[in-house]
Amino acid sequence: MQNKFEFVKRVSKVTKKQYYCASKNKKPEEQWITIQYPPLITQDRFDQIQARIENQKRKPKKHHNGHENHFMDENVLFCGYCGSRLKKLIRPIANYSYCCYWWDKNAKSLLISKHPKCVLNSVNADSVDNDIFYEVVKTLSRPANYAKDWLRNIDVEGLTKSVEMLKKREVVLKGQLREGFKHMMNTTDPELKIIYQSELKENEDEHKLNQNHLRNAEAKLELAQNGFDRMAEFERAMNEGKAQQMRAQLKTTAGAMQYLCELPFKEKKRIMEAVIAPANGGKVLLRYGTKEEDCEGEIVSDMEFDIDMDRNEALITGLNKKELFNKVCIRQTPMEG
Repeated sequence: MQNKFEFVKRVSKVTKKQYYCASKNKKPEEQWITIQYPPLITQDRFDQIQARIENQKRKPKKHHNGHENHFMDENVLFCGYCGSRLKKLIRPIANYSYCCYWWDKNAKSLLISKHPKCVLNSVNADSVDNDIFYEVVKTLSRPANYAKDWLRNIDVEGLTKSVEMLKKREVVLKGQLREGFKHMMNTTDPELKIIYQSELKENEDEHKLNQNHLRNAEAKLELAQNGFDRMAEFERAMNEGKAQQMRAQLKTTAGAMQYLCELPFKEKKRIMEAVIAPANGGKVLLRYGTKEEDCEGEIVSDMEFDIDMDRNEALITGLNKKELFNKVCIRQTPMEG
């Protein structure tokens, strides 16, 4: 934007010469001059760069020297309860763990930040890393089967109903709060005013709790819908010939899985982050299993992969094909899917 401010005449205190400079007084908008410059990059590229910048800001700043072959998932793990990035812990006798940032804070820090203590305490890092990498391996070596299993287990309909019920309850609670406030303000009876205040406080607490449940349910629904859309696209790609291209690189399912599991730590981490793609919003949420999932007390990981067949194919073709095909003689099992 040009010609936006008025210029005023001033005199230099040193040279005593007159000069003009822009003042804080704006000219009428009709006098402003707008100059359009062609964009240097596309909007999509700009968004990708901004997402990467934000992801780099969130990466852990602390590096544990001498422990480079641990914490494979440090850049993708988040708490399944409060959404915070998980923290790395190293304890005596090489005990590597992840924990929620807000579980590890002391009472004073929690009081100052006004944040409740989270329930996700320390979990074994190596065990979590191995479980998550195995899911990535299944994605790369059996992509069609993984897509089908994921679509079979997802409950978008149930999550949608839950969100709708919570929204309806939100409307009811807001109405109750409005009515309760009216009654409290209109009454002149001190005893009734105390009763109304007590009921209003209960309604406010219930409203806050319902809002928390609604936010969590909407986040889960968005996660599920995004995953559902990606899996649908993934399955279409498989039906359009990508499966044959993957089979050409991974001769057998068992061979592919064994090869990927035996890669060096750094190569595993590169593959894992490429498939989950934290820069594009991919992440893994850790939480405890429920009774319905028949794994109470055990850690459950909800993964949001950035399923991209071209990227997966590039990862496979970038590996050493000779090692991939001839590393070990195993039973020749045809790839499924």
